[in-house]
Amino acid sequence: MGGKTGVVTLVKADVGLGNVDDTSDLNKPVSTVQQSAINTAQTNAIAASTPLSHVGSGGAAHTSATISSAGFMSASDKLKLDSMSGVNTGDQVNISGNAVTASSLQTPRNINGVAFNGTQDIVIQSLPSRVDGQDTSLKTVNDTFVWGQMTQAFGVRNTSSNNPSFGVIFGIMQGLLFSDNNNQHVWVDFVVGNDYAIGTPMIPRIHWMPTTNNSGSVQWGIDYCVARRDAIMSTTLNSILVTQSVPSNSRYRHFITEVPMESVIPASLLEPDAVIKMRIYRNANSSADNLSGTVHAWKAVMQYQIGQIGTRNRTPNHFT
Repeated sequence: MGGKTGVVTLVKADVGLGNVDDTSDLNKPVSTVQQSAINTAQTNAIAASTPLSHVGSGGAAHTSATISSAGFMSASDKLKLDSMSGVNTGDQVNISGNAVTASSLQTPRNINGVAFNGTQDIVIQSLPSRVDGQDTSLKTVNDTFVWGQMTQAFGVRNTSSNNPSFGVIFGIMQGLLFSDNNNQHVWVDFVVGNDYAIGTPMIPRIHWMPTTNNSGSVQWGIDYCVARRDAIMSTTLNSILVTQSVPSNSRYRHFITEVPMESVIPASLLEPDAVIKMRIYRNANSSADNLSGTVHAWKAVMQYQIGQIGTRNRTPNHFT
């Protein structure tokens, strides 16, 4: 058989099977093409899916990372992490700017009325701070005291030609009427209150209205003197003139004529309990007052700044 005689022993090559190995299924090789296909499928599966578990070097299973627990991340999550930069370029959702190198807040804010941008410390008073006994918590944001006012209505006691007449303004409404051809005056007094902010001036105002539709100007005059508590009142009057322009068709329009800042009652004359005695008149005899017709004036107002709700003491020294 196969060119052999006698007792014949055949091998696989004798029958054309020289390339056949009796290899177990576990150790059988795969072709190069098959191995390439397997490798490609494995790579794609890892990149496209989030692992549910992973076995670490110690054999313990680790789940995927979550908000509350550590773990492994998917390839897609790692790609997002690697792509994040220190400056917001649009690839972040909740990151703005660089907290490591930033020197100020991108958008400054106010904290309890105090501006804050992160460049310096701010001080917020838990209790009212005091300057010269005054409660500075009554200041505005720009560090000025808040404003208040004292009011005095006009009144006359006789019918002198130097006094305004009392007559009809319109309908049943009556009041004091100041002439356009004679200086007529009224007297008012103000007592400085305990809420007055030491070191600030006071600003007189006059509330009035024309009784005609004529145009022109009205000039108001103010003479005043001040006496502090236990002090002798000066007999030298301080005089102020203020001119108010009146457009046509202003009948019954409420005007407020305010003394300009260069003519206000100076702080050097003022303190709590000081008395301000004031004469207010329409300066109708002046060429600066050329509005034809009477005007009705009913009130003087003293604008002043408030430094505290009140003083510690009823009498001097008020603050200690």
